[in-house]
Amino acid sequence: WAVKLLKKLQRAKERMEEEKEEASSDEDDGRPKKPVPRTREICTWKGRDGDGDVWWCNNHVLQHPTTRALLKHCGYHVTSCQYYHAGQEHEVETPNELGACATHYISIRREPPEAM
Repeated sequence: WAVKLLKKLQRAKERMEEEKEEASSDEDDGRPKKPVPRTREICTWKGRDGDGDVWWCNNHVLQHPTTRALLKHCGYHVTSCQYYHAGQEHEVETPNELGACATHYISIRREPPEAM
């Protein structure tokens, strides 16, 4: 059964790569492009701009640093720091690829996160 599962996953991966190639090879004909297929590894954030256009995030989701579980959002769309704070949550004031508060970001990257 494991071999069947691996083959099935490989076929799904190949189909996704083909779809990405088709999407990238399409010429710009003025129509909006489709978002990346929603898989567990893609951020679930979706929003609207002032014109009412829908935007999807196509970044890969974060993996929790302690539990290694996949989160639902990428680092730019999480609202609280993904690193350990003794019994409390810290808000992410400046969105960044790590999903970290400024203190944890500085301790990892040795520089403050850039404001967007």
